Amino acid sequence: MTDVVRRAAFGCLLVPVVLLWCGCSPAGAAGAAYGLAAVTDTCRLLARRSQRAATRPPSDSP
Repeated sequence: MTDVVRRAAFGCLLVPVVLLWCGCSPAGAAGAAYGLAAVTDTCRLLARRSQRAATRPPSDSP
């Protein structure tokens, strides 16, 4: 999972740089970076939660 998070962080840094290079406003690039960081953090949280649920032993509920 750490490899995926590393790649996502790289994308969060690379996208605003490319947007600035292509002539986007700094506010637009910052907004894109913030949005990507929020999505990345949410996905990381959900993946961690799913991983914990998968390692939990099954319950004996009917």
